[in-house]
Amino acid sequence: MILTRHSTLTFSIIRSHWRTLKSLHIKPDIKQHVTRCLKHSKATSLFCNRLKAVGEAAVVELDLNMDVLVDKESYLRMWKSINSRGLVHLKLKDMKETYAEYDELKQQRENLELEKDTISQKFSELMKNKDAVDKKTLDEEKRLLQEKGKEVKQQLKDTQVKFADLEEKVITFVLQLPNYVHDLAPKGVSRRHLTRQWYPPKEFDFEAKSYMELCGENLEFSPMSPKAYYLKGKLAMLEQALIHYTTDHLLEAGFEQMSCPDMFKTPVLEACSLYSEEKKK
Repeated sequence: MILTRHSTLTFSIIRSHWRTLKSLHIKPDIKQHVTRCLKHSKATSLFCNRLKAVGEAAVVELDLNMDVLVDKESYLRMWKSINSRGLVHLKLKDMKETYAEYDELKQQRENLELEKDTISQKFSELMKNKDAVDKKTLDEEKRLLQEKGKEVKQQLKDTQVKFADLEEKVITFVLQLPNYVHDLAPKGVSRRHLTRQWYPPKEFDFEAKSYMELCGENLEFSPMSPKAYYLKGKLAMLEQALIHYTTDHLLEAGFEQMSCPDMFKTPVLEACSLYSEEKKK
């Protein structure tokens, strides 16, 4: 484990699960993306319907694990997890059928896109070698390719509408799935089972405040830009206190503190009019 002296600010877009959300790649303009997603869908801020957000590049790329809808063992394990948590609104069986339809439609869409590209390529080759073909044959082949191209384009458009609707249903559903319940976890919301305990619960001689209360009293942001913000004042001091507390605790446990300094190359420093002592001499 590496401890650093750098204090970092992190933010959370949505509570995600390690099982369903394999990776999340965040691109610039995340605020605009989340705003668009919430406008088009009340279920999640991570996904935009590709037709409703037409003309706008996706900012968040989801890489979802769909094993729960195709793998028998994963499906049964998730079914048990859903039932043990009492999440009766998540109809896993119905979504499994919807996903099968979605997967089939996805393959149809890919085949149509491939056929569309093939027609375009044939048309380009035909026009490139038009001098080698008589005009009557050229016009006939052009007409056939254009008609076929229009037909495939319309089929692709119709398929895209159905696919976008199913895609939204599937992704929105999968993002609601819980983590797998451990075999030792007791059933029911009220029952608890303690398997191991390393330290006794911390007891305070004061009433602990929630992070919402602390932020409400002390939250200050530096107005650098919409994409660069820093904690100020008491909240910044509190963050440093938490870092020092955690560092001391880990050092006592035998960890070694390390730091990852920022290293800059000479061209970068010279571009900022910063020079080393050797350069100054």
